Amino acid sequence: LYKVIQIGDQVWMAENFRTTHLNDDTPIPQLKTSWGSTSSPAYCWHSNNEADYKYPYGALYNWYAVAHEKFCPDGWRVPNHEDWTNLVDYLGGISVAADKLKETGTVYWFLGNAGATNESGFTGRPGGMRMQDGTFYPVWTDAYWWSASESGSMDAENWQIFVNSPYCQTNSFSKSFGLSVRLMRE
Repeated sequence: LYKVIQIGDQVWMAENFRTTHLNDDTPIPQLKTSWGSTSSPAYCWHSNNEADYKYPYGALYNWYAVAHEKFCPDGWRVPNHEDWTNLVDYLGGISVAADKLKETGTVYWFLGNAGATNESGFTGRPGGMRMQDGTFYPVWTDAYWWSASESGSMDAENWQIFVNSPYCQTNSFSKSFGLSVRLMRE
């Protein structure tokens, strides 16, 4: 069960996804090692530590999991470029949207989290990421979410927000990176 929020005409999960199974109950492989050597669906918990990271931050998935046709529960999907753009535009544009997406306070965000209002109810948390070589980029400072949009055969789009910054931006990373996922209702 996930918290859900309506933002404009979109309905989003207000938590990072944390499933370990596809919607047909097939397990998604959990990779603690050899992270970047697969082009198959995989997930992990930050620092390979489920107890400390599952519920505050959700799972980190490679893009091959995100792109799998059975990744999302029925009625939900991974947002694409247009969906993310519509969300950011609804919140006032890239120069101010991050503060409206970020959870307030410093329980999950580091160094003051200045400007965060969470007025959208999105409750964005900085779940960090897993690099292609398997190392973990720390939680507390940045949030990265996959988009369903590819940026070529090797890369896919993601959306990012950073501590103490009102800016929301998009980028492309290797499909082998491990990032957080937010789902939206179809």
